[in-house]
Amino acid sequence: MINGDTEKLITLFQQTKNTDYLLNIYNKYLPMINHISNLFHFSDLDKDDVCQEALIVCYHTASTYNSKAVKVTYGAYFKASLFNKFRTLKRKEQTAKRMAYKMSVPLDTCQQNYLISEQTTQIIQQSMLLEQIAHKLPRHADTN
Repeated sequence: MINGDTEKLITLFQQTKNTDYLLNIYNKYLPMINHISNLFHFSDLDKDDVCQEALIVCYHTASTYNSKAVKVTYGAYFKASLFNKFRTLKRKEQTAKRMAYKMSVPLDTCQQNYLISEQTTQIIQQSMLLEQIAHKLPRHADTN
């Protein structure tokens, strides 16, 4: 594993595009990445997806960072970029949830407009009732 100062790693990465340098930069900021990712609760992304998004942001920021052109450290630049990416992902997730809600049609309307049969309506209502009952039952931990 290559060790070194962040500036040096960034310069070496920019010159060579060697992924070892990128992974060293990424690993150096892994505690910050974990902290920021824990602030966002993604229902559509698992831990690997979040880490991959962070690695993409790391690649982009390491490729574009220029310490002479900006008066901000790489860590601050990476942190701001990562926050922005995670906010965008969260916004898209929330939009998808709202869209599903907006596209939904009340069950009564479906039945009245003959979009679904009476039998299907009864099955849906029974399933919903069973779900409500299941949520009221106490949850027990598996003893396996």
